[in-house]
Amino acid sequence: TAGWDLLGFEALDGHHANYAPNSPDLPEVAALLRRLGETPCPDIELRQAEQRLEHYAAHPDDFRHFAGTHLLHTDLNNTNILVNAHA
Repeated sequence: TAGWDLLGFEALDGHHANYAPNSPDLPEVAALLRRLGETPCPDIELRQAEQRLEHYAAHPDDFRHFAGTHLLHTDLNNTNILVNAHA
């Protein structure tokens, strides 16, 4: 891949997640992240979390929190999370 990453996007209706205390979006986002964490990685070549985060860890042992065979959403900024009536 010559160091390139490919991102694909689909236009979706919704609003950016509201992370304020008592927001109705919080349970929806938490449920989605739980389901995502139960989703096995597809059988395609992907960079592992350890590779993507290697410049941020103080100690190699820190990666144990990210290692595994399931999908992770590693940028939970509210502008990266859309919520709609179907959550």
